[in-house]
Amino acid sequence: MPMDLPIGTRTEFVHDLTQEDIAAFAQLSGDFHPNHVDEEYMAETPYGSTIAHGILVMAYMTGASSKLLEETGLTHPQAGTTVVSYGYEHVRFVRPAFPGDTLTVGYEIAEAPAPDRRVAKVTVRNQSDDVIAVADHVMKLVGEPPPAAA
Repeated sequence: MPMDLPIGTRTEFVHDLTQEDIAAFAQLSGDFHPNHVDEEYMAETPYGSTIAHGILVMAYMTGASSKLLEETGLTHPQAGTTVVSYGYEHVRFVRPAFPGDTLTVGYEIAEAPAPDRRVAKVTVRNQSDDVIAVADHVMKLVGEPPPAAA
């Protein structure tokens, strides 16, 4: 494989979460649960505010993955390796993410369980350094495509 993702390779992705982000994700996903879109309802709950969809928080994890691949040059055709998501494991939404939070996604290659696999440890924290979500992201490294049949 021409290029690799060595253990310890890391990046951070930062995003300021807004109610508009949450509303746009509700439109995209079809998830209009009051927890996400009804500010008056949520003001009366122990949360005091709407909360982001867990899957929206996971979307920022994918942003970190893409950033890491861009930084390492693995998004360019000449890299000779295509990296694709093989899925997320051990996902936990530890705390809610609120509009106004600054989310920082830490993304670090932690394991190479096979020559064509990498596992990244992913942690999302807010501006108070509280853990919002964690996951293991499994990636597959795909080498040069086989030659076309004649």
